[in-house]
Amino acid sequence: MGLVVSPRTRSSYLGYERTGNNAPALIAAIARWRHRDTFLAAWGDVGRIASDHITLRAGYRRHSPGPRSQ
Repeated sequence: MGLVVSPRTRSSYLGYERTGNNAPALIAAIARWRHRDTFLAAWGDVGRIASDHITLRAGYRRHSPGPRSQ
């Protein structure tokens, strides 16, 4: 569990960061481009939460934003 972080956009993901979801090809391509470099930060890596931003701890790890295999 954690927080999905996108360094490029503030828009909604509409669930398309979840690689297991199927989307129309054009929408999926646009979503991939807009949300490139998106990652999941574990809750333990969150250093501070303010009203307008979140700061991650030094040395945080980037995890895949897709669903975990079970």
